[in-house]
Amino acid sequence: SKLLASKSRQGKRKITVWREKAARNGILSDSGSSPSPFSEENTIGTSFETIDIIAPGGKLGLIIDSHPEGGVAHVTDIKEHCPIKDEIHLWDKVVAIDDEDVSRREAVEISKLLASKSRQGKRKITVWREKAARNGILSDSGSSPSPFSEENTIGTSFETIDIIAPGGKLGLIIDSHPEGGVAHVTDIKEHCPIKDEIHLWDKVVAIDDEDVSRREAVEISKLLASK
Repeated sequence: SKLLASKSRQGKRKITVWREKAARNGILSDSGSSPSPFSEENTIGTSFETIDIIAPGGKLGLIIDSHPEGGVAHVTDIKEHCPIKDEIHLWDKVVAIDDEDVSRREAVEISKLLASKSRQGKRKITVWREKAARNGILSDSGSSPSPFSEENTIGTSFETIDIIAPGGKLGLIIDSHPEGGVAHVTDIKEHCPIKDEIHLWDKVVAIDDEDVSRREAVEISKLLASK
């Protein structure tokens, strides 16, 4: 993690982020109802694919956590002894256990549910996994369009937001996923001048319209500092 605490000479900087839509993370649909997040209706045309993983009985060696601002609980650590370590990925969103919807449950509840089923011969864990084709890494055609262009955001579970930040210290911490992908905001300090505009887990895709979606968090920090 790198603190974005530059003393900028610019009067302002434009930070472009991708923000996950509540309508697509199992919390609320456009109509106000809440369809199952692992149903076909809620995944077609989004940046996530639904994957069923069959886990054996016993200990799984998985750590599941919840976002500070809510949303679907996700995998944050996979132990070496995990029997499904080749099937499950970091940042997978856990949406169902044996077809029981857990998308609105806290991570601790999901962990307890899995533990209660440890004597079963097998357990089905359903996850949402972000598609590389939609996170600025690779498009379906093999090319890499800008992740903050209209082409790459329409029909996905993310919206593009431009945030105008003043010069000076920003009080933001961003980090990169262990398995790659777009760097994201992991902490917002109390003195942050854009704390009402930027959110935890926002993906930072551009600075002053310069594409940074494939850069490490430390590079993005240095770019902001240079401005």
